[in-house]
Amino acid sequence: MNELHKYLKDNNLEKEYRYKTKKEALEAVKQNGDVLRYVNDSLQDKEIVLEAVKQNGYALQYTNDSLQDKEIVLEAVKRNGYALRHVNDSLQDKEIALEAVKQNGDALRYVNDSLLIEENSVLNRLEELENEIKELKHKLLKGETKWMNYINT
Repeated sequence: MNELHKYLKDNNLEKEYRYKTKKEALEAVKQNGDVLRYVNDSLQDKEIVLEAVKQNGYALQYTNDSLQDKEIVLEAVKRNGYALRHVNDSLQDKEIALEAVKQNGDALRYVNDSLLIEENSVLNRLEELENEIKELKHKLLKGETKWMNYINT
């Protein structure tokens, strides 16, 4: 932990301080991703945001949508599934949603509706196939019984 960040944390001053250089901000978010909220937008870039979400996935909430990309978002939801809540809709895909739900099942509530509809269609088709397989199995067993009766006579 760098001296500035330690001093701010020890003296409960993190909320009042705004990081003035990229180097300060980068060191701070590596220690505590949540301090991204105190990093001026002008200092936030991909490197700082990525380091912040690696340390605390939910820090994604403090980023500008324009800084979100697949790498950052995926890292965030792997660390904290609830970060899905702050993912730009245009970035939310199956992989990101699945990682979020794997990390925290409750993140399902933040999955984009279009993905859920698509998943429901797949689940419905799987149920249909399962029913077809059961019916086929039943027919085969029925036919197998007749065949067994033929052999036994």
